[in-house]
Amino acid sequence: MKSYRIFVEKYPEFRVEAESLLRDLNANLNLSLDGLRLLNVYDLFGFSTN
Repeated sequence: MKSYRIFVEKYPEFRVEAESLLRDLNANLNLSLDGLRLLNVYDLFGFSTN
């Protein structure tokens, strides 16, 4: 049995949550971030590739 870790980033037109988080961080923490990448991580366990 194998295990995999998959990182997924949304297409630019669907990055609504990342843009919102970027605005919140810049406003509330007085940061000047230019960009932010929000990744979802999926761990896959207990399957075979057959």
